[in-house]
Amino acid sequence: MDRMKPYGGIVLVFLFCCPMARFSLWGQDDWVFNEETGLPEAVSMPGWSSALSSPSLLQERPSEDPPQKGEGEKTQTWALHTQGTFLSQGYPPFPAAYTFPRTNSLSTGGQIRETLDLDLLAGVRLWEGAAFYADVEYYQGFGVNTTLGVAAFPSGEAYKVGSSPGYIWFPNVFFQQVIPLGDPRARIPPSLLQLGGTLPQPNVTFAVGRFWAGYFFDQNRYANDPRNQFMNWALVNTLAYDYAADSIGSTYGIVMEIRNSTWAFRVGDLITPLVPNGLAMNWSIFRAWQVPVEWEWDWKLAGHPGACRILGWVERSYAGKYAEAIAEAVATGTTPDLVLTRAYRYEYGVALSFDQECTDWLGVFLRLGWRTGDTEVMQFTDADRSLAGGISLNGSAWGRPQDTMGIGGFVDDLSSIHAEYLALGGLTFMIGDGALTHGPEGGGEIYYQAHIAGPLKLAVDYQGIANPGYNQDRGPVHLVALRLHFEY
Repeated sequence: MDRMKPYGGIVLVFLFCCPMARFSLWGQDDWVFNEETGLPEAVSMPGWSSALSSPSLLQERPSEDPPQKGEGEKTQTWALHTQGTFLSQGYPPFPAAYTFPRTNSLSTGGQIRETLDLDLLAGVRLWEGAAFYADVEYYQGFGVNTTLGVAAFPSGEAYKVGSSPGYIWFPNVFFQQVIPLGDPRARIPPSLLQLGGTLPQPNVTFAVGRFWAGYFFDQNRYANDPRNQFMNWALVNTLAYDYAADSIGSTYGIVMEIRNSTWAFRVGDLITPLVPNGLAMNWSIFRAWQVPVEWEWDWKLAGHPGACRILGWVERSYAGKYAEAIAEAVATGTTPDLVLTRAYRYEYGVALSFDQECTDWLGVFLRLGWRTGDTEVMQFTDADRSLAGGISLNGSAWGRPQDTMGIGGFVDDLSSIHAEYLALGGLTFMIGDGALTHGPEGGGEIYYQAHIAGPLKLAVDYQGIANPGYNQDRGPVHLVALRLHFEY
């Protein structure tokens, strides 16, 4: 099998950073620490939050219990956190009826690739209700096949822009302001990009700056974090939601949320790239934009929390149109090319995200997505219809409460005109085999994440994917992965 040359420096950096994570970086606060876990009591509290009240990959919903006397003073004024994730993933050779040159087909020869990301995250409270957050990250490595050939790509840790020596970038740099609409206050535990304290309920929150759109929209308690949960893109996000982002994964914009104890409403105005999968953003904000709107309902069923989020979005961007590319190719006897048809066009879609805790150790989730599929995908991946679901099990059921196991499945598909474009030899920035016997792409994933010591966790993962790139002439593909993660 083809294998990337190992980078010993990566391992040394990772091992060096793990012991450092043992030092207290929580920041200036008055939190009470748990004698057994060594963590602030608030971190161990159950529940998950909206993205605006806790914009991080590990989110905590505001506690329904009122703060105790004097608890309002337990407010972090600043905090510093770190996280690191090393992921190695590979697959053996798989069958394919054909592989043409200069296409985006998944390589049939089998390969192993690694990625590493190390983050330093900081937050500071500016004044009442206001905070500033920043996240600087070092990223190194590549996804399998340089993140090409599969719409439901198997690693959420693999960016579309890979690098052997690595690079430093800023995934998140944003300002947040909370405006109270009532007197009751709810406890907010600290997390990677959230200062611990209390928040008024209800409230209006604004966030403006640079961020990953998934911090605020399309959340799911059990399937949202490739560093701790499922790895496949179809389980990390709704695959048919073409969320605004540059080619690495972040965007610029403003998000507003109105929240009380049982529901939330969010709306954003986000920047799109100049061209599909581009790194440069389109700052002609009246010509190109994405507006996502999301309603969230929260409840308790027999004492167990659940949530449902319905998301709709409309986008205007500089994109090609499949029908025009096909017509041009037929008229000229050439291969269809979306680049020749690009103009400012509208695209819209809807998505649903549902999660429900069934017992103290079992939860279920579901994702649905649909987009019109007339114009080319601008940001995420080639999917016009998507369905995903599964279960998450906490290790308390077998005496390991800090372990997690997940089992999920997904199926995604294209609009008929999108599939016709690929069948005629057209390419996108993610897929394209030069020919296509169309079939839905689908698969499953199972992972087990074990707590090793302190903040260190180790996960093993298996995925099977049928019809990679929506092509029945290729696959199935079987992938295994090993993930080492810490955060503190």
